[in-house]
Amino acid sequence: SFEIPTKLRKDKPGLLYSPGFAPPMWSSVSAVVTVHDLIGMAFPENQTPVSGFYWSKWLPAAVRRARCVVASSESTRRDIERFLKIPEKNVRVVPLGVDAAFQKLSDRSRVPAVLERYGISPPFFISVSSLEPRKNHLRLLHAYESLKRRGLARFTLVIIGKPAGAERALETFLKEKGLGVRDVRFLGYVPQEDLVSLYNAALGYVVMSLYEGFGLPVLEAMSCGLSGVCADRTSLPEVAGKTAMLVDPENTDAIAEALLMFSEDTGRREDL
Repeated sequence: SFEIPTKLRKDKPGLLYSPGFAPPMWSSVSAVVTVHDLIGMAFPENQTPVSGFYWSKWLPAAVRRARCVVASSESTRRDIERFLKIPEKNVRVVPLGVDAAFQKLSDRSRVPAVLERYGISPPFFISVSSLEPRKNHLRLLHAYESLKRRGLARFTLVIIGKPAGAERALETFLKEKGLGVRDVRFLGYVPQEDLVSLYNAALGYVVMSLYEGFGLPVLEAMSCGLSGVCADRTSLPEVAGKTAMLVDPENTDAIAEALLMFSEDTGRREDL
């Protein structure tokens, strides 16, 4: 971002396109900026001084100077209008896509070996996201534990994603409730090739995030022929449409009942 203004003066392009989160604060040429989400404005309490400056000063200045703004979803477009006061006519919605590797596998010969390497036995739900508080894993674990306590959790939760601030609270909850690796598995980062196999082997996906600018894991799972249980917030209903059970991510009872219904109602699952 700091080097771009110098290059603009040197190269004199007709247009600058910034596809990510690092547009220059000032630009000497017409600019198009993609905004994937406004998480820092929706959750300002989680900011450092540097990220606070970025979200309150840098990004708003860059976006407001842009000739055109691209949003990844209608939900993000509404946030751009709400937080940055940019009119709808200046924003274009261009949904994201996923790598072609995410597909329903016709050759499933690799899948058993992947499951064995990670120590996973079907049936299981797969949840893919970084372990940060807004991803709402703690309520998901509460929902799972309530089913386990009643003898109704006949599946494992497989959670894939890098540590991002919530892992200590999640580990504490698991220990307090006596949940082990046969109940909940944290795999950390998983290579894409293995992730495709895990999606293909899963009973369903579960995404309970409180805020998403788009929600790529939902589209990845769908591309692998998978349905699931999805939060009814922000952009997620746009991506999932009618192919998932949409629930209130702040209602642990609703999450638990959706997981139970999805896991036991084969007809409903196949319809989705």
